[in-house]
Amino acid sequence: MLSWPEHPPVVIRPRWAAQPSAHRWAMISAGGAAVLLIPWCVVLYCTLPQTVRVGHWPLLWLGLDTAEAISAAVTLLLLLRRSPTAALSAAVGAGLLFADGVFDVGTSLSSGGFTASLLMAICLEFPLGAGALWYAARMLRQRTADEVPPRSRYPRPGRTRPRPLGQASHV
Repeated sequence: MLSWPEHPPVVIRPRWAAQPSAHRWAMISAGGAAVLLIPWCVVLYCTLPQTVRVGHWPLLWLGLDTAEAISAAVTLLLLLRRSPTAALSAAVGAGLLFADGVFDVGTSLSSGGFTASLLMAICLEFPLGAGALWYAARMLRQRTADEVPPRSRYPRPGRTRPRPLGQASHV
């Protein structure tokens, strides 16, 4: 004899369809960029000239270092205000620090000062960037854990919900 299950059936939507529209578009954009940038990097490597003369070289470095300083100041201000968005400005600062270290070392190969650039990248820019990225990831993970309900609230087919202690299962 057929009987009604203990719990009503759960409608399971495919993972893609369960995502909000904005999230799906972000996934498409990130995936497309990741895939398309690989061949673009190969094209750039094969076609860019070995040397380039830049007219406003000091201004470019001033802009990058100023962006790093602004990012650090914004992160400090947000931390003092105990704002959860400090994680985002810390992540931006980490990206700027990593870029600064890579470009410092890369541009010093032909212009001298390689040892100083490498030491600065290894001892200052990369550790600060890694620390900022660690902080950002930790804060975002903590915030997500506080806001998102545990996965067990959305059971998959074939899984049973945990029973409170002392309640017998019906076999």
